[in-house]
Amino acid sequence: MLLSKQHRQQRNYELLSSGREKSSVKLAPFGASLVSQSSDSYYSWASCNGYLPQTPIDQYKTLYKNLSKKPMSTTFRSNTTANNQTLRKQKQCFRKYLSQLRTLPDTPLPRDILLSILDRYLDSPEAFKGIDYTFVKNTAIDNTLKWLKSLNIEYAAYWAGSLYSNLIPSELRKQQANYFTPPPLTNRLLDKINNNEKNFLLGRIIDPACGGAAFLIPALLRLKCNNNFQRMSPYERLLHVETHFFGADIDSALVETTKIFLYAIMADDISASGYRPQWNILTQNGLEAFSDTLGSFNLVLSNPPYRKMKRAEVEQLSTPRLRNIVEGQSNLYALFTLHALDLLQDGGEACLITPMSFFSGRTFCKLRQALDNEAYIKSLDLIHEKGSSFFGAEQDAALTHLCKGRQPNNHQTRINLIDTEERVTDLGLWTISQGSSPWTFPRTTEGVNVLNRCQKLNARIVDYGYKIVTGHLVDYRDKRPRYTSLDKAPNPQKVLPLIWAHAVQPGVLDIERARAAGCPCFVDQSTIPSGAGEIRTPAVALQRVTAPKQVRRLVAAAIPTNLYETFGGVVGENHVLFLVAIENPPLVPAEGLAALIGSSWTNEQFRCISGATNVSSYELSQLRLPPPEHLVAAYEKTKDWIEAVTQITQGEITHA
Repeated sequence: MLLSKQHRQQRNYELLSSGREKSSVKLAPFGASLVSQSSDSYYSWASCNGYLPQTPIDQYKTLYKNLSKKPMSTTFRSNTTANNQTLRKQKQCFRKYLSQLRTLPDTPLPRDILLSILDRYLDSPEAFKGIDYTFVKNTAIDNTLKWLKSLNIEYAAYWAGSLYSNLIPSELRKQQANYFTPPPLTNRLLDKINNNEKNFLLGRIIDPACGGAAFLIPALLRLKCNNNFQRMSPYERLLHVETHFFGADIDSALVETTKIFLYAIMADDISASGYRPQWNILTQNGLEAFSDTLGSFNLVLSNPPYRKMKRAEVEQLSTPRLRNIVEGQSNLYALFTLHALDLLQDGGEACLITPMSFFSGRTFCKLRQALDNEAYIKSLDLIHEKGSSFFGAEQDAALTHLCKGRQPNNHQTRINLIDTEERVTDLGLWTISQGSSPWTFPRTTEGVNVLNRCQKLNARIVDYGYKIVTGHLVDYRDKRPRYTSLDKAPNPQKVLPLIWAHAVQPGVLDIERARAAGCPCFVDQSTIPSGAGEIRTPAVALQRVTAPKQVRRLVAAAIPTNLYETFGGVVGENHVLFLVAIENPPLVPAEGLAALIGSSWTNEQFRCISGATNVSSYELSQLRLPPPEHLVAAYEKTKDWIEAVTQITQGEITHA
């Protein structure tokens, strides 16, 4: 039965007029903390806020009766093909019902839509506070409700959260980073916990970014199957969950959703015991929630929000350790990763789903150093096609399983690759933690052989006699005159060729291609008397920004010698990196270095270092290359740089 707000307030009034108004009242809806108020102040407070009396235990009997008809997930090592087919079919339904909900008349708020559906999904009219949900009645909501009821509770929670996040404004969704974890990925991480000799599910568990309850729901379902948990009385089980499951999220609607699904799972014990717990799920920034309980948790499960942070956001954080972890413009997930360490007690474990970008890059140096000092990585599962697993989020992802504490001697991390069909490929055990340095390990099966070979090499780009420089000219900011052709320049003697990323193609610098794309290919240097940014020694140009699905990360071409002969040098645009000879002539000609850097062997090695699409000078400097004299010797035999590179990278490699 659904009650209107007027009826709810009338029930409050009848309760308070029945003689209880003279005593301390403890009344609360789902998701609200217990309150103690005098009758007058409580009635005023309850009327303004729409709070309801304590839900009668009889309602839980109805709730459990209805829920028992729904398929509860109790098998966790699920079939890969079945998982994939289930998600694909459900995505089609999701899109259909989302489209219907977006065309609802009178444009109800996304929160109202979500809680209207869940109110009836759980058959609990007093589940939520402050809103009368009976006004959102529509065929679209009925259809969506019927579909959610056909799913098991893990998938129902996942799609309910996804519906909400796709109904809120896109800018708000990006700000809150509302992209939820599908059950197959959640259960893969929980499998790692279950395989541990320690029973972490009986310990204190927290998700500091729990919107959608993606981790807390399957964790609780597994806990219910635990023999020790089953031996407890219904009251003891409720008390255990109440004092061992924690979460936080900044979105109050998602917090209420998490609470109501936890109530749903424990409905049988609530009905049997007559006790209704108050869950420790807070509407609060997860970086600051439960700050008084740091170092007390056995398990952290989380898919933290991913987005770049403004400096002002970082400075507002109350914890110096979190503020100081940022190097440059950091990503929010990096702070949550460090916070997961702070939440754990020694020996505790964390399972996190994040982008791969923290594996490398100067921005994440301090985070990698903290992970190396305070924990060790037990396993990394890599997902290169994230769009296939996370609805609406086109980004790669890593499933990180770590343990807080001293790293065992000679510890190695298990690396797995998960493809679009959720098939798992074991890439082996690798030593990855080396202070703040980038983590070097294979991202693909091809990378295994390349990495095994290049680990014997010690030469770097600097040993070839080159330094790494970023293009000097920033297009939108630079005021220097630019020209599409030399004949349009009033003072040709002061003009140098301008190298754009469009011109950098594998093995060749195609200036005409950049010109065809509308790029002015000459720049007037008369206003730069110091010659800043001019490249006047042999150099190799590389694309600095690549596309996510681009096969080659390293696209390199030597600057043709005729440009030096005609103009004396070149200038680079900011989206181009240059390997510039420190001395002229260098140990290896630019054509030879371009062939080496642009080879598939070096490209695959770079992918083992960098998880990002941008090519940074910091990561380039980490490349392990054959000794320059070996490359020169191979060229003397072959008289072809590409053949020389092939010979030296595929032949026997000696320690260098």
